[in-house]
Amino acid sequence: MSTPNSRPVSAAALAEAQRLLPYLAALIEQNDPALAGLDFNAVEARSAAIGDLVGRLLLRQVLDKNGSLAPQEEQAVRQAALAKAAPERAKGREPAQLKVIVQRDKPRTLKTARGPVPVPRDYWYFPELHVGIFPPRLET
Repeated sequence: MSTPNSRPVSAAALAEAQRLLPYLAALIEQNDPALAGLDFNAVEARSAAIGDLVGRLLLRQVLDKNGSLAPQEEQAVRQAALAKAAPERAKGREPAQLKVIVQRDKPRTLKTARGPVPVPRDYWYFPELHVGIFPPRLET
């Protein structure tokens, strides 16, 4: 299949569009820019809101697809915990030897250019250091 500008669209993209169709329909219905009595600024604002929400849906999907940490990412999280810890707690400890408690799917909000995106993330707590980290790379 091709788009209106004759560019081919992958089957994966079409499947994703089908999955998003109910969300898009609801967004359009709730923010229909053609509602009577709207001025141009209101139409523009509602259209932008739809685009922003679609962007956040796609970002959320990408975040949901992130799997477990690669070994080098896990090592980076452990090193970040040591760096964040009080010096007296971190002294003499090696990243690989740190005990960790992983709390799965802790609610977190990711701040994006398009607005906040709620996302469940793993939270790693290092009891020896009294430090917690939201991996893989950045705390939000």
